[in-house]
Amino acid sequence: MSKLYVGNLPESTKGKDLRDLFESFGTVDEVAILRGYGFVHFLKSEDANAALTALDDSEFMGSHIQVQVRFWRLKYALANVPRFGTLPANPTRTVATMMTPSFPDGTHKRP
Repeated sequence: MSKLYVGNLPESTKGKDLRDLFESFGTVDEVAILRGYGFVHFLKSEDANAALTALDDSEFMGSHIQVQVRFWRLKYALANVPRFGTLPANPTRTVATMMTPSFPDGTHKRP
């Protein structure tokens, strides 16, 4: 499965509008729209590449959209890999600091 980021969407864009635009390139598995951007999930990477080539830097519903391959998870994972066998100097969040244990009186401690 390949996922594309679609930026600079008009506020009036609905999921059906985006799906209709991208389905001309192949089978779309899922469409998600957030505030001003969205994600399109293709079943085949070839279809996603065709859509990327054709639709990046194009006009859609009166707005100039940007289409890119979604890489943020890979970048986040690589950013947290220790370099040369060392740990980061000051890790800000770990699993242990994100847990909020309950106290007997029902209050919670915030990290």
